[in-house]
Amino acid sequence: MIQKQYLNDLTERLNSHALDVCTRLLPGGRVKGNSYHCDDINGGKGDSFQVVITGEKAGVFLDRAHPDDKGNLLKLWEKTQGLGFKAAVEEAASFVGMGLPVEEGSDYTPTNPRKFTFKEPKAKAENRPDPVADDDDDPMPLANHSRDETTPVVSVNWDECLAAFTPEKAKELAKWRGYSLNFVNWLHEQEMIGVYKGSFAFPVHDASGKVVRIHYRFGEKGWAYHPKGGGDSSPLVIGTDPQHASNVLILESQWDAFALLDKLEADKDDNAGIYCAYITRGASSNTDISKLKVAKIIVCPQNDPESKKSKTTGLTPAEDWSKKIQESRAKGTTYAVFETPAEYEDANDWTRSAKLSKNKVFDLVIAGSRNPLLKSVKSIRELLDYPIKDDPNAMIGHEKRFVSRGGSWLVIGPSGVGKSTLATSICMHAAAGIPWNGITFRKKMKVLVVQAENDEGDLAEMARGVFGNKVNRALFTKQNIIDIGTNLLFQQVSDKTGSDFTKWLEEIIRELAIDIVCVDPLLSYVGDDISQQKVASTFLRNNLGPVLQRTGAISIILHHTGKPPKDAGAMKGWTDADFSYIGLGSSELVNWARAVSVILGTEEEGTFLFKNAKRGNRTGMLSDFDGQFTKNIYIRHSKVGEEGIFWTQTDYLPPEAPEPKKKESYGKKTAPIQDPADYLHLIPNCITRTDLATLLRETVKLKSGPEIKAAISALTMGRLLIQDPDGFTLRKPS
Repeated sequence: MIQKQYLNDLTERLNSHALDVCTRLLPGGRVKGNSYHCDDINGGKGDSFQVVITGEKAGVFLDRAHPDDKGNLLKLWEKTQGLGFKAAVEEAASFVGMGLPVEEGSDYTPTNPRKFTFKEPKAKAENRPDPVADDDDDPMPLANHSRDETTPVVSVNWDECLAAFTPEKAKELAKWRGYSLNFVNWLHEQEMIGVYKGSFAFPVHDASGKVVRIHYRFGEKGWAYHPKGGGDSSPLVIGTDPQHASNVLILESQWDAFALLDKLEADKDDNAGIYCAYITRGASSNTDISKLKVAKIIVCPQNDPESKKSKTTGLTPAEDWSKKIQESRAKGTTYAVFETPAEYEDANDWTRSAKLSKNKVFDLVIAGSRNPLLKSVKSIRELLDYPIKDDPNAMIGHEKRFVSRGGSWLVIGPSGVGKSTLATSICMHAAAGIPWNGITFRKKMKVLVVQAENDEGDLAEMARGVFGNKVNRALFTKQNIIDIGTNLLFQQVSDKTGSDFTKWLEEIIRELAIDIVCVDPLLSYVGDDISQQKVASTFLRNNLGPVLQRTGAISIILHHTGKPPKDAGAMKGWTDADFSYIGLGSSELVNWARAVSVILGTEEEGTFLFKNAKRGNRTGMLSDFDGQFTKNIYIRHSKVGEEGIFWTQTDYLPPEAPEPKKKESYGKKTAPIQDPADYLHLIPNCITRTDLATLLRETVKLKSGPEIKAAISALTMGRLLIQDPDGFTLRKPS
C-alpha cells in the first residue's frame, strides 16, 4: 500500500500545477476564470467538463453531463489514461518530478510541493491526441530545456528566433525532415520558421499580423506555446494569401503542409500565387473557417488509427476535424478531400516514404481530390476503362462477377432444412480457394461464420461432415485442409442486435482481416420486425451495408422462408424473380442483396433444388453430371450409412407433368382450304407477300388470317412458290 503522506504530497503537487496537468490530460480545452473548460473526458473545446485550477478547490473536476462523476486530479489521471491506481500514481509522480511511490513502513521525507523543477512531460498515451499539432515520431536533437514555474513570462521577440535559424539549422531541418534545402530557406525567408530555446519554432499572429506567441517543439514528442496562456492560437498560413491562391490546402500539422509544399515546389518562382497552406495546429483548434472565403479548399486529414475513435462521437480526431472544417466553410466554398493512402499515417509520412514526383503529387492531391459526396460519381470514360473481364473486386464467381467486395449473398431456405451445414460447406471451399459446385473464388478467403443457433458440437458435426463423403475426401488436398484450418473461423454471438451488432461486426472484420462473413441467421441480429420496410432498410442500408462497403467484406446471409402456402400448386408458373421473394419479411431484403439463392423441397424426401434466383446467370455453377453451366442444381442430404452430415449434388429428375388436355372447340369450324391447283393460275409470276395475301382474300375468297397463312405455307411447302427477298416467284409445274 502506498504511504498516505506520499499521496498527500503528490496530490498537492498536482493541484499546484493543475493547468499543466489539464493541458497534459485534456488537450484542446481553454481557461475561463479559475477553471479549465473542455468538452468531455477526451478534451476539446466545450464547457461540459471543468477542472478548478486555482484557489482552495484547485484540482477538483466535475463532469456536468454526468454530475456524479467528480473527483481530484489523481482520479482524473486514472480515467483519462485508462490506468489502474498504482500505475496512475507512478505516471503522475513522474510528471511532477517525484520519485517512485513509497510503500507503508518505508522512510519518506515530505517535500514542499510548491518548490521543485518541473520535468518534461512524458510522451502521450498512444490512444490520445496531442494537445497541439503533431504526431511525429521522428527522433531529432532537442534542446535540453526545463521549465521553472517561478520564471516570469518574457515578451515575444520573433526576430531573435529568426536570427537563431542559422544555415546549420536549415541543413539540420532539411536532413531530418527530408526537405530540399531551397524549400527550407524559402520558409525562413517567409519568416515562417525560427528557433526558440534551441528547438524549431513557428509564429502565432494576431489579427494585425503581429507575432504574439511562439509555437515550439517541447520535449520528445510534445509542443508548447510561449508565452503560456496568451490566448487561443491562430492558424499558420504559408505561401500565397488565401484570397489570391489558386489552391488552398487545409492541414492539421505544419509538417504535413511543408512536405506537400516542398513536393509541389511552392518555393519556385514559377509557382508563385498557386499554393496556400492553412494549418490549424491540431485536430481541435482553428476548425471554424467560416471567415476563409475562397472558391475552393482541399482538406488533407491524417489517418488516425481506429483506437483513437471517440466513444461519444464514434469519430477519430482527424475525422472530427475534417467534419468541422466541412461544416464551417463559407457559403460558396467548394470542398474536396485528399485521402492519404491508408498505409501511411499522414501526408508527411506519405511523401517521405513513397517515391513521388512533383507531377504525381499534383495529380493526386490537387487534381485528384474530390468531395466525399461525389466519390462514387463516375464519368463514362472511367466506366469504359473499367476492367470488367478481370474485375479485381469480383471475389465469388469472379469470372462472371457474381458477388464483389462489399456485396451480399442471401441464401433462403425453410427452418431446419440444413442451411447452416450448406453454408459451412461453401465457407470451407472459400477458405481453401477451391470451387463449390462450380462457383469459383478469386483467392483463398479469410472467412468468419457468425451464428446464434448452433453450439460447438453442432459446428463440429458440420465441419467434419464436409469431409465425410468420398467426393470431398478426394477433392480436398492436405494443403486445402491446412488452409481451411487457418482461414475459417467461427464466433457464436447471441447478445447483439441492430447497430450494436454491426458496430461489433466491423471491429472484428477489421481485426481479423475478414474477406467473407457468414451471418447465420439474419433474424437473430436484426433486433426488430423484419417485415417492416423501415426496419429492414435501417439494418441493411444504414447499418450493415456501410460496414461491408468500408471493409470490403462480403456477407453471406442465411434467412428463413415464411409459412408454406396452403395451396400446393400456388408456386406453379413462378419465375426465378418470384422465388427471390419467398424469404420472411420485407421485399427490401431482395432489393438490397446483390444475389439471392433459395432452397426448395422436391417430391423426394431429403432432396432439394438449389435455385440461384437473382444473378443466377453469373454464378458459373456447374452440373456434376453433364459438366454444363447451370443456374440450378439438385442437392441431397447425406443418406443413412454415409459418414457425416453434408450436402452433395444428385442426379434427381423431377417427374414429368401430365400434358394438359386439349380443349374441345364448340365454335364454327373453318372450312378446309381448297387445293392450290384450283387458284394457282390466278397468281402472277412475281408477287409480294402483301399482294399475295390480298389476292387470296379478295379473289380466292379466303376469309381469315389463319386461312391465308395456311394457304401461303401450302404453296411454299409444295415448292409452288419460291420465297425470295422481294416476295414470291411462281414455279408452275411443267
